[in-house]
Parts: sequence; structure tokens; C-alpha cells
Amino acid sequence: MLTKEILDKFEGLEKVNVVFLGGSITAGAGSSDKSKCFANMTGEWLKSAFGAHRLNYYNKGVGGTPSKYGLLRFKRDVMACEPHMVFIEFAVNDKGQDTREYVEGLIRGLKSLPTKPYVAFLYTTNEDYTTDTTYFNELAQYYGIPEISLKDALKKHLNGANALEAGYLKDTVHPVDSGYQVYFEEMKRCLSLPE
Repeated sequence: MLTKEILDKFEGLEKVNVVFLGGSITAGAGSSDKSKCFANMTGEWLKSAFGAHRLNYYNKGVGGTPSKYGLLRFKRDVMACEPHMVFIEFAVNDKGQDTREYVEGLIRGLKSLPTKPYVAFLYTTNEDYTTDTTYFNELAQYYGIPEISLKDALKKHLNGANALEAGYLKDTVHPVDSGYQVYFEEMKRCLSLPE
């Protein structure tokens, strides 16, 4: 997903700024330590790929917040970071409701930034993989936004077994370290930085 064309845009930059915007799963709820959540592990991995001196990442996960609140804090939590990459994770907290106006507001806000960031939607899951991503899918198709289904990765990893019963979630939606590790491995696989 991070093609050579995308990476070339970052080539002359002194700093590359990455923002993870989402709810409690982005923040790392359920993990033994915040460094073990998928967003922070992905940020550290990107640091190793880009060079620690060149990459800053910002975990802007706030527990219990849907995309409506993400849009409200856009200026403070996203724009202020001058992002070059933004990963958006709100599917679980949006609960299948039609939140297109808020998500589209985020997209338009991002497209208006001078940095013209790379944007991807991330889909986490509940214990039985029924998180509805319909409205995100529609907007992703319309705007050409990549989608990373951490939900499908966990389901595949567990051969469809209930993620809570299998011990990969602390409750119905928050991963424990092993769940976050599956999410992180999928992030690495999907971003697949070219050599």
C-alpha cells in the first residue's frame, strides 16, 4: 500500500509525521502496556523503516469516541501534527450507524491540508467479527482510500473462532497483547514497504 510513488513524496522531507486517529482500540485499551498496542507498534516499525530521526508518530486514540468526535478534534489532534500519513479507526465505535457526514468531513479536511497526507481506514472488530464497515467502504471506494481490515486478519488467524473465547480480546472489543500483535502483523503486511 505504501507504494514507491507515495514514499517518493516523503523523500525530501526532514520529518515525516504519522497520526493514528481513533477510539480506545487505537489508544491501546486492553494491552498490558501502551507500547504493545497496534498503533504504537506500527509507529515504531515505521520509525525503523524511515529512520527514527525522520519520523514522528502520534497516537490520538481517545476511548469511547466515534468519528463524530474525531471530526470535532480534527484541528487539535490531526491538523496540528502536520501529518503526512493518517490512519483512521472508528468502525467499532460508530456501531454501523450512518456517520458518513463526519467521516467525509475528516477526509475533506485531510485533503485540504498542505501536506496532502496518505490516508487509510482501519477496521478493528468485536468478538464475533460483525463490526459493520458499510459506510466506511462506500467512502473508501468513492475517495480511493485504502482499507486495512484488522478484523479479517484476526478472524483468519483464529479460523473464525470467537475472539473473546479464544483469549485474544479482554472484553467484547478490546484486544489483549496477542490480539494487538495480530493487528500489528496485518499493518506490516498491508503497508509492505518496498525495498
